[in-house]
Amino acid sequence: MLSPYNVSFMISSAASFTT
Repeated sequence: MLSPYNVSFMISSAASFTT
């Protein structure tokens, strides 16, 4: 399920990979 918390975590992970 896509919840605000999960979305935030996914964005954070993506940011780490793109850095």
